[in-house]
Amino acid sequence: MKVPGAGLSGYTQRVLRHPPTRAAWLLLLALPVASCDGSLRLVVVEQGGSGNLSLAGKAEVGGSVSGVPNGGTAGEAGNPEPVQGGTAGKPDEPVSGASGAPDVPIWEAAPRYTASFVPYGFPEQYVRHIADQGFIGLIDMASPTEVEDASFEMIPGLANEKCRSFRSVNEKRSFFRHSGSRIWLHPLDTVEVAAGTPDGLLYTKDATFCEEPGMADPQAITFRSVNYPKRVIHLRNVTELWIDDVPDPLTPEFAAAASFYRTTALDETPMP
Repeated sequence: MKVPGAGLSGYTQRVLRHPPTRAAWLLLLALPVASCDGSLRLVVVEQGGSGNLSLAGKAEVGGSVSGVPNGGTAGEAGNPEPVQGGTAGKPDEPVSGASGAPDVPIWEAAPRYTASFVPYGFPEQYVRHIADQGFIGLIDMASPTEVEDASFEMIPGLANEKCRSFRSVNEKRSFFRHSGSRIWLHPLDTVEVAAGTPDGLLYTKDATFCEEPGMADPQAITFRSVNYPKRVIHLRNVTELWIDDVPDPLTPEFAAAASFYRTTALDETPMP
C-alpha cells in the first residue's frame, strides 16, 4: 500500500477499527520521519471504501492519536471502545430473564408458599398422598413420612403461573394431577414437558389449579382445574380427592367437600 506523496518503506501498521457494517477502516502507520524537535510522530491514515487514502491526524509517540487514549481502541468520534465484560472489566454475570436471575425449569420453580391443607368438614384431617393417590386423613405427627406426605410446595402453575401446582416435598418432581377425574401424585417427565410434547403439555394442564375463595367459606380455598374449568378438587367417598363438576345450583354438601383451609406446612411444624 502506498500513500500519495510519502514513501512507506519500513512502516508498522495496526488495524484500529474494522466494523463489518462499515467500508471505512483505519490504519496506524509509524513512519520513520522525525519532527524538528527530534521526536517520532505517528500518522493516522484513513482509507474509504473507494480505496483513496487521506491524512486523518497525527500525534507524537507517547501521546494520544486524534483523541484516542493510550492503550485504547478507537471508537466513534474518537471515543474509546467500551470495556467488554462486567463492572471494571469483570466477566459478565449470567443474565437470563428480566430479573437477571438464571432461568430454572418450571418444575423447579421456587414455591410461592409451602402449606398443608385441612378439609372444611374434617378439621382434624389433612390433604395428603398415600402411594400415588390423593386423599385426606389423620396424620401421625411422630411419623416423618406422614408429615411429609401432607406437606406441599405450591409453585406457580405449570400451565399458568397465575395459578398453582402442588409439588410433593418427599417425592422428587412429583405433582398432584388429575387423570380420569381422580387426583394422583405422578412424577413429571422432564423430557416430555421441556419438549412440549402433547403428553407433556397435558401433564402441565392436569397439574395446574387456580385458587379462588372457598365455596363453603371465603377464608378457605377452592381449587379449580385449569383445563376443566367447570370442575374443582372435591371429596368423593368421604376421603378421596377427585375433580368434579360444580352443580348448579351449588349445594352446601358440595361446597363443603370442595373447600380447604391453608395451614402451616406440617414438615415445618415442630415435632412433638
